[in-house]
Amino acid sequence: MRRRIVAADVPLFFDRLPPGTLITAAIPFAVGAASLWFRWPRLGAGYLALLTILSAIGFRLAILDKIRAAEGADGAGRIRERTLHTIEVLGGWPGALVAQYGVRHKTTKASYRRAFALLVALHLALIALVGWALSRVG
Repeated sequence: MRRRIVAADVPLFFDRLPPGTLITAAIPFAVGAASLWFRWPRLGAGYLALLTILSAIGFRLAILDKIRAAEGADGAGRIRERTLHTIEVLGGWPGALVAQYGVRHKTTKASYRRAFALLVALHLALIALVGWALSRVG
């Protein structure tokens, strides 16, 4: 019988994150929250809280999927890419980005990386659009 893999068994590589990964992950926190905070403090605080929660969820799901992949689980036991991408586009991509490189998961799958980059761009474009629309209101 195979031994069950737990989070402690997944090697962490946070000391070897690519340069700029944490800065890239911090961009929506800094820009989005700061721009909203000065004009609409409650909205800025809400966005920051939502982004923090979704990033924690994205981080946890990416690590959980890595654990299940290391266990040899196939489609039934893994986190679906659709689920990962949904959390990412809603705002969980900073946590997912750190987790991907922190545990080296989904970093070589080209189709996933392309979709991830597109969803990050979409999220940032939506935030910019919302900020622009709010600035027009008053």
